[in-house]
Amino acid sequence: MEKEIVVEEEKSIEEIQAERIAELEEQVSNGADPEELKKAKTAYKNLLKNSVDRRPAPEEDVSTLRKTSEIAIEFANIEHGSVSNRAYIEKALEYRDAHIKQFGTDPFTDYGADGPGEPTNKTQKVAESLKSLLNNFKSDSLFNAQLQETLKDDMQLLRQLKKK
Repeated sequence: MEKEIVVEEEKSIEEIQAERIAELEEQVSNGADPEELKKAKTAYKNLLKNSVDRRPAPEEDVSTLRKTSEIAIEFANIEHGSVSNRAYIEKALEYRDAHIKQFGTDPFTDYGADGPGEPTNKTQKVAESLKSLLNNFKSDSLFNAQLQETLKDDMQLLRQLKKK
């Protein structure tokens, strides 16, 4: 007959302390010293506070956005047909994110005389749709096909542009 070995999991100090408090609460309900329970709870609170204080501060998002002026210069230097639609949209979304961070405004929103004057749910929806396409379609040709499927022409806008 072999002797069975029981291996207990290592417990953290917090878990051991919490178990001790539970034991003391039970003992107090059976007539033990309530002062002992109070001391254990105070020690537990101090232990948790020290544990929280030792944790490193949450780090800010380390992904740094380039300046809008730098991205704008790249846009100005793009020659017709020199970049794919996918690369162009990727750069446009990078510009949008940098612009929002730098200026607090959304360049996808019309701030002209007829515009709403602030970012809208529609502009956010467009940006999210484009990001989704970039994430889901890594090939330029698949991206173009899905982009054409996703985008819908605004007939009112097309009429306006035709007049100009």
